[in-house]
Amino acid sequence: ATPDNEVFQRAMHQRGRQANVLSLLGYEGGLILARLAQEIAQTGYPAPEQIAALANYSFDSPRGRIVFDPHTHFSFGPQYAVAIEPNEQG
Repeated sequence: ATPDNEVFQRAMHQRGRQANVLSLLGYEGGLILARLAQEIAQTGYPAPEQIAALANYSFDSPRGRIVFDPHTHFSFGPQYAVAIEPNEQG
């Protein structure tokens, strides 16, 4: 387990939740939004060059390094086969 994964697991546990692939994707989305908010903090709105800078953004997530493709703006990272099974929480 990576240090980022341990932080993520601990945060989920503190909220009484068990980490799963959906919570992981939401967490990663939050990291991306936090970066964008940091970029636009000075102006209050996203300037074109700030949006363009996100195309080269990369970060460490609980599942490993996430990078953006500068042409498609899609994010890529380590992928794992998962199965979602219902439990008492849903």
